[in-house]
Amino acid sequence: MHVQLAALGLLAFGQAVLAQDASTLVGTWSSGFGSVLTGSAFGNPTIDNTFIYPKVSGRSLSFTSDGFYEEAQFSWNSNATDHHCIEAVVLWQHGTYVVSGQEINTTPFSADGRIQVQNACAAQTSVISYYDQKNLFKSWSIGPWRSKTMLQLGRYDGALLPRMYLVSTDPSQYMFPTQALTNSSNTLNGNSRQ
Repeated sequence: MHVQLAALGLLAFGQAVLAQDASTLVGTWSSGFGSVLTGSAFGNPTIDNTFIYPKVSGRSLSFTSDGFYEEAQFSWNSNATDHHCIEAVVLWQHGTYVVSGQEINTTPFSADGRIQVQNACAAQTSVISYYDQKNLFKSWSIGPWRSKTMLQLGRYDGALLPRMYLVSTDPSQYMFPTQALTNSSNTLNGNSRQ
């Protein structure tokens, strides 16, 4: 339903929706100004647990033709009580994906995902943890938008996510290797992953 609505929205602006098959997903996509990108531009979360914070918030997804994906997100959470206590959240994960009709299901490599939360007002100002979150995108469409190629994803509940724009048709330019990268005996914050 939402894919149809998104398609109608594009057609209302005189745009056409591109053919929708899994091959059109292949590439690296980024929301907004493209400041958030997957791969080493986002840091090195599995080796030394570091992130490179982009200038603005956003999301990036990369998809390969053989069923692998990578995801990077950066967001701010405001604090209405104390505006000095803004929380920054970065997350990264990668794994496999399957397209089934209008749905995209992602399954991360469970030991590799990381999330970092920073808040100058918290008792612990920076916390990095393992992150393992499957995603279900209930809808997706690809089409032209203001001289760019746009990916519109619908969340599990049907709500549309911010538009993402094609950065590269070669996702390998913006991805870590498409395999599990973390040894199960690695530690994070003193906790071993077994």
